[in-house]
Amino acid sequence: MPLGDGGEYNWTSFTLNRSSLFELFKEKQKSNEVIGIELMRADSEIGCELLIFNTKQFMFSLSIARKKMIMQDDTDITDFSWYLDRILPVFRGLQVEQISCEQLL
Repeated sequence: MPLGDGGEYNWTSFTLNRSSLFELFKEKQKSNEVIGIELMRADSEIGCELLIFNTKQFMFSLSIARKKMIMQDDTDITDFSWYLDRILPVFRGLQVEQISCEQLL
């Protein structure tokens, strides 16, 4: 979400490099705004939405071409390890205290 969104969740689309992304984080944090970004894999259509409510809590919504585990009985299970392997390195340097993964079936 752009700087100055004012809680409207007015999603826009633009590409940022890592340093620009963290600069936007800093500016939104100074303004006490919810940080919202959409992360997309460059090599696929798989992505997620990230909301940061404060400096201690992130929420990922795995809703964009969700990666699923291959199950013999066709059970629809999100492959959380696939996401963690790819998302956590983006935020290297941050201390992770807890990770919780949930899926409603």
